[in-house]
Amino acid sequence: MATRYVSGQGMSDPGQPTTLEGQQLSEPTPQRIQQQGPMRILYNTEDGTTRVEESRPSGAMITPPVEQATARNKAGMPISLSTAGPQDVITLPNGLGDSSAETWEQLGMIKKLATGGYEIVGSAATTPAEQQKPAEKIEEPAGDVTNVPGTSDSSDKLLTTLQERAPMGLEGIIESISQGVVPEKLYEDIARQIGDENFAAKAETMHGEFLASGQAALRNVGVTDAVAFETWARANRKEDVTSAVRDMVTGRSVSRLQSLGRAFVAQNNEKLATLIQSRGVDAEVRNGEVYVSRKSLGLPPTPRQGDFGNSDQMTLREAIRAGHIEFSN
Repeated sequence: MATRYVSGQGMSDPGQPTTLEGQQLSEPTPQRIQQQGPMRILYNTEDGTTRVEESRPSGAMITPPVEQATARNKAGMPISLSTAGPQDVITLPNGLGDSSAETWEQLGMIKKLATGGYEIVGSAATTPAEQQKPAEKIEEPAGDVTNVPGTSDSSDKLLTTLQERAPMGLEGIIESISQGVVPEKLYEDIARQIGDENFAAKAETMHGEFLASGQAALRNVGVTDAVAFETWARANRKEDVTSAVRDMVTGRSVSRLQSLGRAFVAQNNEKLATLIQSRGVDAEVRNGEVYVSRKSLGLPPTPRQGDFGNSDQMTLREAIRAGHIEFSN
């Protein structure tokens, strides 16, 4: 420590200066400042001064750290995520891969900032272990798979590749197909990510196979008009449609899809019963089937056979088959 000699006063310590009256200067009342980052204290033994250095976050720092997400422009130059445009490439952490900002936004992995650019959504920063950790759920039955065709070995192999190398891309495909949209831009991004220039054609083939499986499963519960069902489901049960497609693709279960099919058939049956009643024929829906009154159609009850028969009702399908009821466009 440095010391100095003052004539008539003897030795003094610069770190503890005194006044002319020999009074020691009082220490200023310390002000408590909330620490905002790592700190270190530097003491100068030459002049007795103390300096505090603190690492504080900059108010202008918006871009997530490198381990969270990176971005680059069309020229391949690194840019800030907060200044990225829709066509710039964003690389998400933990093996999620890279894609255009526009695509990641559609998948809900990043979102636009009010000031421009993007920020990462919290769920995108989870670790692979967190992503792969199965959620606790009640096991669903596979559903009625009678006459439901399976998928080809090549489609099964492609699905495995997507699950292992592009899980978020697979989720994007499921979401898009559930909405009736062919995700061509997403196909391009996934093709680049997995290094398969024929990916789009393979994905369309796989889509066609799952579509055939789904339509067959729906026929098992009485859905005869697949187009009408899709229109109804997307308009009234959008989230359930996505879950049903996901179950079929990743869980090989048509149970949820068939539940939707039954709801569609039940709703249509109610409309049919109301329509028939408006034409003067008694009708009702029972156990998912439309029944009509034979008497209303001018028919006698069914013949009694022992303890059975003598019923006034017949199914709508029986009435149509026998020509008692006709529908015209």
